[in-house]
Amino acid sequence: MITGKGGPADAVPPSPRSSAIRAGFFVGVPLIPIVGGFVGLLNVLHMFGDGRRQCYHDRFADTVVVVVPPKPPAAPQPTAPPELAAA
Repeated sequence: MITGKGGPADAVPPSPRSSAIRAGFFVGVPLIPIVGGFVGLLNVLHMFGDGRRQCYHDRFADTVVVVVPPKPPAAPQPTAPPELAAA
């Protein structure tokens, strides 16, 4: 998970505080009797109604998940044929 308000260009890993808030939301909410499961479900469903696709745990931790495209594979290095390498 990466945080960054401007997109992948300024994305940085979340701080320990933000990580603790996000994790605490997942651990703490289900422990609430009767309403914990309902609140957890609302948390996940909220991302479909939000333009930034943030769940409640992202809002509380002030994080945004950004998708960073994978780097293209490195070009293969040319190698000399064995008969030229020995010369």
